[in-house]
Amino acid sequence: MAPGPTGGKGMADMTAIRNEATLNGAADHHCFGCGDQNPHGLRLKFFRRDAPEGGVYTDWLPTATDEGYVGMAHGGLVSTVCDEVMAWSCYAGKIWGMTARLTVRFREPVHVGRAYRAEGWVVTSRGRLVDVAAEMRDAMTGQLVADATAQFIRVSDEQSVAWSERYGGLDSE
Repeated sequence: MAPGPTGGKGMADMTAIRNEATLNGAADHHCFGCGDQNPHGLRLKFFRRDAPEGGVYTDWLPTATDEGYVGMAHGGLVSTVCDEVMAWSCYAGKIWGMTARLTVRFREPVHVGRAYRAEGWVVTSRGRLVDVAAEMRDAMTGQLVADATAQFIRVSDEQSVAWSERYGGLDSE
């Protein structure tokens, strides 16, 4: 995978107060990645990237409940964050889709108690297939800790309408 659009440079201080709106529309659901009503979920919030490629980012601070090996976040949760940021990149590009294939490369350990930023963007979109990519970096150093690629498949027009009504329409911006 080619280096990400931002290359880890210029990441905002994660402790800064954001004055930008999240892309998360409906909060009244139990999605493990972004739902506010799942007491065991990650409750990720997504923001638009300031990059020519567009896309989104989210910040994640793994806690002890996210642990795999002692002191390290579970690889399945790292994969989940990457999948979520790619799904929300599709959404930001006005595409309703579902993951068809996901590949994650783990470059460095993701430590519990350390802040990370995941960024995702649409690479290509042709017909029903959408290729997306993501990177997760240490928020303090910018070091690449994981990267991912995925292929999403667009849902039917009927499903797209139903999800737009349920979660907030793609045309409501």
